[in-house]
Amino acid sequence: MIIQMKQMTTAVAVVLLTAASAPAVTPTAKCEADRLREASAYTSCLMRADGKAASRGEPAIYDKCDQKFAKKWMKREQKAAPGACPSGGSAPVLDARVKLGAKQAATLLGGSALPFCGDGVATGDEPCDGNDLRGLSCQTLGFASGFLTCSSACELLVLGCAPPGMCQGFPATGQTTSFGPGTDGDVEAGEPLLFLDNGDGTVTDTNTWLMWEKKDDSGGLHDVDNTYRWCKPSTAAGAGDLCADATYPLDGSIKSDFIDTLNDVSGGGQNCFAGHCDWRLPNVKELLGLLDLENPDSRIPPAFHRAKTCKGCKDASQPTCSCNAGYYASSTTASSPGPGPSANQVLAVSSDKGEVYVSVTVAKNSMFSARAVRDMR
Repeated sequence: MIIQMKQMTTAVAVVLLTAASAPAVTPTAKCEADRLREASAYTSCLMRADGKAASRGEPAIYDKCDQKFAKKWMKREQKAAPGACPSGGSAPVLDARVKLGAKQAATLLGGSALPFCGDGVATGDEPCDGNDLRGLSCQTLGFASGFLTCSSACELLVLGCAPPGMCQGFPATGQTTSFGPGTDGDVEAGEPLLFLDNGDGTVTDTNTWLMWEKKDDSGGLHDVDNTYRWCKPSTAAGAGDLCADATYPLDGSIKSDFIDTLNDVSGGGQNCFAGHCDWRLPNVKELLGLLDLENPDSRIPPAFHRAKTCKGCKDASQPTCSCNAGYYASSTTASSPGPGPSANQVLAVSSDKGEVYVSVTVAKNSMFSARAVRDMR
């Protein structure tokens, strides 16, 4: 009897010790547990509705589940201690998340492929996907103008949208070092340089609303080492650096092998670069808008030049992959109207030195680097 009493006393002591050492459930933890139970019940209700609808060949109706969930959720929230339940778990947010999960599960169980972010088609609760913006634009969202884009997470980006009353901005030079009152770095006139990587091999200038092609080291169409001729060179004896056509038109490989390829001219526009078929050669002022005159390593913003990662950069759709060459040809002829000696020359901009370069050595049949652009306005 004494032994049994000792055993019972020991057991009670163990129970009391365990209870004393167990951490107390906080009001926040209790709220989380209660919410999870209601979410579980709601999910189960939705799946039963899907099963019932599938057996009848009818669309699922979630009205009863929604009403039951809302009623029970409200009771749970009212019983919870003040401030115990995080606001991030509100009923409408959870309702949307759980219902989306149930719909996706029903889609998979029905043998259909599940839409996903990144497939280029906005489905389900996706605001956008790739170039599919569901017909939305800056204007439909209440902005005055600009361009609407979609992030890699299928979220709408309105950084390129201009509020009512805001006009297109003239970009600053990027120079911020002051050399005294009134100098460029002191005044910093113009809009700050802001370039957005679109994740598809292009970069958008939020000041000028121009979309620019990025360069890579892939060996393909966008390779930074590619060079082209502005015009077809003359093959006549003693012609020197003249074009084949005395009117000096833009008819060289820079058009046929580069611009026309980006716009898929031969394929009828079925496979244009980044989904756009209006790529062109930039004029000299547009090229100058890319210069960042504060950058000592390369006179161009980092969005276009990743010095440490350019070698081996094979996919320009990655923000860390972007290359830059030297002189880029513009669509601007040195002298107009022609004909004349300078009508056979083209203005080029060096994004390494920030120079506007024009001389007899930059004839239109010379070899140039080229970066394409398109207007988003």
